Amino acid sequence: MNTMDAANRRKLALQALKGYVHGPEASTKATALAMAKVDSAAAVVLVEGISDRIAVETAAMGLGRDLEAERVVIAPIGGAHAIGRVLTRLRPLGPQVRLAGLCDQNEEEVFRRGLIASGLGAPHTRAQLEQLGFHVCVADLEDELLRAVGTAHVEALFDSQGDGDSFRSLQKQPAWRGHETQAQMRRFLGSGSRRKLRYARLLVEAALGTGTLPRPLSALLHAVLSAAISWSHAPIAQDQEIVTRTPATSGLDQTFACRCTICPSFIDKVRSVLAAKPRSWVTTMTVVPSSTS
Repeated sequence: MNTMDAANRRKLALQALKGYVHGPEASTKATALAMAKVDSAAAVVLVEGISDRIAVETAAMGLGRDLEAERVVIAPIGGAHAIGRVLTRLRPLGPQVRLAGLCDQNEEEVFRRGLIASGLGAPHTRAQLEQLGFHVCVADLEDELLRAVGTAHVEALFDSQGDGDSFRSLQKQPAWRGHETQAQMRRFLGSGSRRKLRYARLLVEAALGTGTLPRPLSALLHAVLSAAISWSHAPIAQDQEIVTRTPATSGLDQTFACRCTICPSFIDKVRSVLAAKPRSWVTTMTVVPSSTS
């Protein structure tokens, strides 16, 4: 039996939504705020809604990444059918800005048509979509997270947030009695005010804790953050090569190498960014003369 009072439930809800806009105009505001940053971005990730943005940003943070420092913008577009318009808006940014995205299974074809119409690719299969940086959730990101975390852990999470009794009440309703627990949980997340937003963060944190981040989410981050090593438009001064290595525990087991022409002040910037990462994330960083001009 869950006995958490309403005041404590509200406090937990506000903690889960800290830093994010919410309310009747939240979707419009979130899109506008994100799109205002794209002109200076190294990468832009397009997601359908605010809950998807919360999930992606929470996952990146949990992997020790600072999206703002790496100039990665997560842009909720206000629904899949806006994808064509948004891609057309982003196309002038050119190939120097990495574009990627995440969508629900039912919206896969909408994203595919949007990419084709905007001239950014011609994906005819899911694999081709992924090659362009766009990943599909089955059936949606909430469903992926519920599978990843497991129903027993999710129910415990509901209890910890004071939502256990409400969930069990839904299970007893004639329309949902006898359904699979995961389907009931998915319905529960979508039925309460701001509940989907709150649990986006909580479920991702739970998945990170058990090392079960859903594949579409981990693949998206891998693709985007692999490209985010190119941070600067610093003045040209000398050839250098920047190399960082990440261990398997970071979720991004790969060596990133960027050979480019940069100045010493930018090298200092790179060092400061990497120094802020957890020791378990960045294991080496070397700056050496480039062997090519």
